[in-house]
Amino acid sequence: MTRHSTPRQSVALMLLVLLTACRAGAQPTDASLPIRLSGNLNLTAEGYGVSGTNPRYPSSIARAILQANVTLFDQIQLPFQLFLSTQQLALQQPFNQFGVSPRFFDGKLTLHAGYFATQYSEFTFGDARILGGGVETDLGNFRVAMLYGEARTALQADTSQNFFGQYRRQTFAAKIGAGEMSGFHIAFNILYAVDDSNSIRALPNTPPPSENLAASFAFGFPITERIDVSGEIGASLFSNDLRSPKVEDINLPVFTLRFSSQLDGAAVLTINTRPLDDLAIGLNGRWIGPGYVSLGYVQLQNDLFDLTLSPSLKLLSGNLLLRGSFGLRFNNLRENRLAPSSRTIANLSATAQLSQTYTLRKIPLGNMMLFRASKSQSQTVGTDTTLRITTTPQTNINFVLREYNGMDITKLWGFPIEVDNLREQGQTVYLDGAFVSIPNNAQFKLVDSDSSLNFTNIPIEPIAGSDNGKGIPLSKPKNNQIIITDKNNFRDVRVYDKFSAKVFDPSGLKVAPLENNSDVGTVRGRVYLKKSSFSLSSGSVDFGGVAQSDTAFVLLRPDKSGAERFVIPVLTAHAQPAVNAPNGFNVATGNPNTITYKLFGFDAESPVSESFLLGDAIKLKTKLHTAFTNITPADMKIDIGIVTINTNSVQTSAGSTPISLSLGEKWKIESSNWSLDAQNGFLLKSGAIKTGSLDIGFTGY
Repeated sequence: MTRHSTPRQSVALMLLVLLTACRAGAQPTDASLPIRLSGNLNLTAEGYGVSGTNPRYPSSIARAILQANVTLFDQIQLPFQLFLSTQQLALQQPFNQFGVSPRFFDGKLTLHAGYFATQYSEFTFGDARILGGGVETDLGNFRVAMLYGEARTALQADTSQNFFGQYRRQTFAAKIGAGEMSGFHIAFNILYAVDDSNSIRALPNTPPPSENLAASFAFGFPITERIDVSGEIGASLFSNDLRSPKVEDINLPVFTLRFSSQLDGAAVLTINTRPLDDLAIGLNGRWIGPGYVSLGYVQLQNDLFDLTLSPSLKLLSGNLLLRGSFGLRFNNLRENRLAPSSRTIANLSATAQLSQTYTLRKIPLGNMMLFRASKSQSQTVGTDTTLRITTTPQTNINFVLREYNGMDITKLWGFPIEVDNLREQGQTVYLDGAFVSIPNNAQFKLVDSDSSLNFTNIPIEPIAGSDNGKGIPLSKPKNNQIIITDKNNFRDVRVYDKFSAKVFDPSGLKVAPLENNSDVGTVRGRVYLKKSSFSLSSGSVDFGGVAQSDTAFVLLRPDKSGAERFVIPVLTAHAQPAVNAPNGFNVATGNPNTITYKLFGFDAESPVSESFLLGDAIKLKTKLHTAFTNITPADMKIDIGIVTINTNSVQTSAGSTPISLSLGEKWKIESSNWSLDAQNGFLLKSGAIKTGSLDIGFTGY
């Protein structure tokens, strides 16, 4: 079941305008004054100390957040915001941010400078925060917008924190549209983003610099007074690595085509109907190709096809609103996964207005105004929302709860969360909800990128010295781990994006902070590599099985010992590998010290300490057991070196270990040149037959 990102507060139109929603702000002034100033200022100071270890934060931190609006002659709006902090960590985006977005001519012209955020379309530019400049014009029937700036700052690698750096990213986006939004309208959108490959000193594990060009066509039109249609069609070119070779035969005016480039598309179509005044039904279809990427979004999920039905019903003169969403989601659109999956997505909510309805009247038409939901005498404050005022009343505007009791509750240990329920017991805040949008890393990747991890009754507290960029400290669980409470005690993952596996814990998966960074979380469990990862010829390799029928190997940490080897931090909040494994993970079967398996019909074994999975290969230092008849010894225990197992092949290295096979009392065969493969079996390439009186050389026995 899907959920909203955090608990919501609903109001008839809005609760309070920004001017009256500030906990500390300027008092309203006479509307006839040529210059008016309103807004709020938040000042905080913190002290920090620790004994017995090195401090992780400065001893004192001060922050200032100013959000203000200047009105000139009732015509020009100059909203601006300023974030200042004495704290700045190397692995974080800048805390000190200033942005101003003046509006002119009753909102027909808006300029952006400094830090700002806006949205152009669903498939091009959305939630990325920009440091730069932009302009937006809205003349009713004609709209133009464009921006340019830095969407991501350059950060040097810090391997002590398992952070391998990120490149500076420059972004350009534009939009041009025509037509009334309440009638027939169209819009063309474009995004271009590119990383500066010279902005940092790259390490081998640094994520590669990328380039992205995305464009879309959006449209909407009414069919009748009660039926309207809207949609968007997009295409994206994305290069995974700017260092890969160029495609010399094709030259594009903006985008450089490379061997790492990919092209894909996306589309969404929505049909809204209002058969009755108090009943609305929406039908939505969305298709996003597996290779569709837009760097205008922090994270845009791809490889999905949704079909959703969304009814809403007003009862009791509009004081009770029932809303639902029911549908199906499919992935594996181009059969590039091992298997497709489908899921039912559903949401049902009821909103009751049991107290006074809030309504604002006589607001000038056409103005883009900022509203904020706030509760008096409380620290419960929702997000802001910007609305364009039209003759049609706007009701049931939602404001998302992001802070509570002076804490940012959008993340725990760096993982984004959805909150289902929030309550206080004594002086402690408890949350029920789920971890969502769990990032992948170079070692492990979720098969279902839409998977969430549920939790209940988690006490939280603020992280000393932290800052969400708005002067609010981040929150963390008081417990040292969270046990996932949903019915599945496993998740399907890909190891090095090559092998299928399950991360599993019989008592429920665990989420806990990293060993070397208590502010970054990780999902932990045992990792079982599946036999279904392999498509090998019959009789080549038999893995046996451990714990589960489809298990080939268990992964072990190479940097731990004992029982700690089995518990692996798989997925991390900062999308970086948590295990230092330059040679890969050790693999084991039923015995934690020795792997036993069959190789081309022979019994074989490999020490776990010399058995590794890295990249697309499993390498086993193998000793072969023979069962000869009339030969002494029957088991030669032949060291055949490294056996390499890929998902679809097995390779053995030719042997050079001297072997001696007795043939009766005096005769024997000796060889130091042999091989083992599926076609020829065990082959002695050369050697000698020793009779006691005469040595006879041979080749190809």
